[in-house]
Amino acid sequence: MNRENTKKIVSSLMVLLMVLSVLTAMLPIVSAGNVTIWGRVTDTGGLVNGAEVTLVNVQTLEEYRATTSNGIYEFTQVGEGYYVIRAESDGHYLYENDTAFRFDGTKNIQKDITLKETPVRDITFYGVIGYETAVTGENITSSYNTTTYTANTQFANIVDGTYSLYWNNTELLTETGNYSIDIQTGHIYIENTSIRSWLNGSNGTLTIDYTYISPVSSAEIQVTAENTIIGRNITGSDGAFSIMVWSYTFNVTVTADGYYTVDKDMYINGDYTQITLTEANAIFGFASVNDNGPKPAKDISAYLYNSPNKTVYSTHGQNGSYSFSGVPDGSYLLIVDADGCIADTSIVTITGSTTTLGEVTLQKGANETTATTITLADWNNMELKKSVMLNPDGNIVPLGNDVSNVWLQIDMKFGNGDAKINQTEVNDFVNWYNSIGPEFVSTTGFFTVNGTSYVSDSNLSKYAVTVEPALVGEVNVTDMGRMWINTSADYSASDIGGQDSYDAELMAAQDVSGADTIDRTYSIVLPSGFELVENSSTNSDVTGYTTVFVDPHTGTGTDTVSMTFEKSEAPVVRAGLKASDSIYTVSEDGNISYYIVKAGAEITFTSAGTEDPNGNPVTYTWDFGDDTPAETTTEKEINHTFAASNDDITVEMTATDAGGLSNSTTLTIKSDGTPPTVAATSSISPVGGKVYAEQNEEIVFNSSGSNDNNGFIKSYFWWFDDGDSVLVLSGENQSIVKSFPKVGVYHAYLNVTDVVGNYRNDSAPIFTVQVNDTEAPTVSFTLLDSNFVDAAGSVKENTTAYFNASSTTDNVDVAANLTFVWDFGDGSNATGMNVSHMYTAIGSYDVNLTVTDKAGNSNNLIRTIVVRAANRPDLSIVSVKFDPTEFEQGSTGKIMVNITNNGEANATSVTVTAYTVDIDGNEKEIGSTNALSINGSAVSQLEVGKIASAEIDWKPGEQATLP
Repeated sequence: MNRENTKKIVSSLMVLLMVLSVLTAMLPIVSAGNVTIWGRVTDTGGLVNGAEVTLVNVQTLEEYRATTSNGIYEFTQVGEGYYVIRAESDGHYLYENDTAFRFDGTKNIQKDITLKETPVRDITFYGVIGYETAVTGENITSSYNTTTYTANTQFANIVDGTYSLYWNNTELLTETGNYSIDIQTGHIYIENTSIRSWLNGSNGTLTIDYTYISPVSSAEIQVTAENTIIGRNITGSDGAFSIMVWSYTFNVTVTADGYYTVDKDMYINGDYTQITLTEANAIFGFASVNDNGPKPAKDISAYLYNSPNKTVYSTHGQNGSYSFSGVPDGSYLLIVDADGCIADTSIVTITGSTTTLGEVTLQKGANETTATTITLADWNNMELKKSVMLNPDGNIVPLGNDVSNVWLQIDMKFGNGDAKINQTEVNDFVNWYNSIGPEFVSTTGFFTVNGTSYVSDSNLSKYAVTVEPALVGEVNVTDMGRMWINTSADYSASDIGGQDSYDAELMAAQDVSGADTIDRTYSIVLPSGFELVENSSTNSDVTGYTTVFVDPHTGTGTDTVSMTFEKSEAPVVRAGLKASDSIYTVSEDGNISYYIVKAGAEITFTSAGTEDPNGNPVTYTWDFGDDTPAETTTEKEINHTFAASNDDITVEMTATDAGGLSNSTTLTIKSDGTPPTVAATSSISPVGGKVYAEQNEEIVFNSSGSNDNNGFIKSYFWWFDDGDSVLVLSGENQSIVKSFPKVGVYHAYLNVTDVVGNYRNDSAPIFTVQVNDTEAPTVSFTLLDSNFVDAAGSVKENTTAYFNASSTTDNVDVAANLTFVWDFGDGSNATGMNVSHMYTAIGSYDVNLTVTDKAGNSNNLIRTIVVRAANRPDLSIVSVKFDPTEFEQGSTGKIMVNITNNGEANATSVTVTAYTVDIDGNEKEIGSTNALSINGSAVSQLEVGKIASAEIDWKPGEQATLP
């Protein structure tokens, strides 16, 4: 089984290097120049050369390393802070000074170190590391040497006390002196002479049962004494190790992938040592992230914490899974964390060869915050407060034992390892935090004014740490809550104050995003009477004036925020009203006396011209003097409505700058909600409430009698309900001339408007004008034939002609209200708009139409009408036949006549008559008929162009002449 990056963290060992996290501002190292931290490193023999000295910043865990030369170490490029020293040298125990000392870069500091020598390494701690493998019945007869009386097992590194030798299945006992075994080499020596004889005779079988150590390669063994690593070694393929030590009881740890860690105290005296490893159980776990639904977690960190020995097993995983190996059975606090998530904490039990820890769903984590506040009581003294908010799975960097649980960190450092927090442990943590000093010894590289840094109190009397909340209880739940670590320190400088302007620089650490999201903010509270006037930065938002807020953006490193502060000066104030139709300015000698505003209208007040000498924004408070609440705004303009008329209003505007200084000014206002009084005259005096005029007669109207309560009329607007209108401005001739070309009753309206837009617009007209009708109608008519088709001035006799005068118009009356009188020219008359008439004789006739409107205005139209002949039939005989050809007296015969119609109208009531004519020319009717037929069919009329037949019967009675 493979173990993925599993390691044990022992809390009593100082972690040599930690990644800076939320408690570290990540500010650049500020070099102290030629000022040094130095010292001598000695032991009982004098100066120690080649010793490695490590300087550790207790706040950030940053490390600086130096090597002694002639027994002296020296650090010349070290940032200000509180430090502890560690020193290591071959042949010496580790030196650790846990008491932090202050370095402010102003003077050299000497810290001498005395190393305790380790005893002479005169023995070898050696042996083999592996796991036990049992062998049963191994036949070693062939390996027996009859000369040396020895035999060898196939494998070396036999575990002492696990072997038994047999001859022909009979056990040979070592305790009776039968044989001995070298467990390191597997060499067997036969001591009993009888047994030697048996073996020499080769009349039997020699076998052995034993357990041996199968070697494990790449196992790491480490020997520690007094918190000092005396030596370490990595095994090869044979599992062998070798470390020079002295006779002593050491702590020995052995780690190897797939096996439980061996951690025990051993007395070492140079004997061959076998260290047996046990194959580790497999421990699996799974983690998902709830991010719009579950998905596999990335960059998982998991920890198993065993109390009370404060042992932590850690591992890392990807794509939703992680695993441990080499963790002994027992009860553990399991902490599972992932990038950007809140860690899950639970109690688990490890048992058996395989343990599944189950699956946890991690919630997205909230930002951790760091808020830093710089309060300048004056320019020579400041207080620096820092409040760090940690999520329960955060990391307190100075503790140096990150396990994704800040409460467990405290328990591991100050508690008894029971995974519980009590008030005493919290108090110990706060006291320890107090002892390591503030983050900044001086503000060099963090905050300077006029290039000068502030230095903290050297004896820590003005440094304080608080933790909120002082949470106590078991460290086994996810929702233990957030922790706030608040620090406060006082700083001072000299000879900064006494100026009107200051330049400052803040090195603001950038926000962090990703696995550990940190939101950093800075506040700078300025001394009273000063404000920010200029600032510049590349990756931060800067707001505020007397308290300046700096909010860095996400990035790496720091952002230099440059600021200029100036002594506050009160604003220069000006106020006025923004011009509109609802405002009128009254001036005298070029100066504004007061403003007239329209009551009920929204008025815009402006503070244009008001400015802050410091160049910062100004807030404006307006008291409008009308019992409405005062209004404060940062805008240059503000709107207000005066609800009622008031001739005595004082408006006060107070401008306040960012430094709190203010100035005021006032405006005099008259609120006018009263419209003007309207009066007018007419050049034609009204009679009975009306002005009577003829069409197009000019009337002069005059509005000069109107007046306004404030004495300022802007315009006079006349309009008439015939669509005309006239605008007369104040100061112009108030008389207008108006005529009406059309008859009717008209109304004249007058609207008088004052300078702020109040107007009198009565619904009743100021004049009513009656325009008399003097225009005659326009006469027109058309002639239609009997088919109601335009006759074009000509009709036929004896047919009905129609006369239509609907096209006649009048300027006032509609056609139905007009009187129409017709004279047809043939002695006949008629009345009405549409009439008919029949002419009985052909000829020309003058038709006279006279039209009169209701006012008595008349007009006439004469048109000549031609009456032409009507359409007639024209009959002629086509042929006459006799049957028989010659008539006989006394016999009836037929006279057959064919006739045709050559006329323009069908012939009706046609009668055919036959006559006899005597010699004297006298005619005598002999018969007639009105029966006509065409092709044998009777017809009642003879159509134009047709031929019809008629028959007359005749019986001659006497001699006659045929027709």
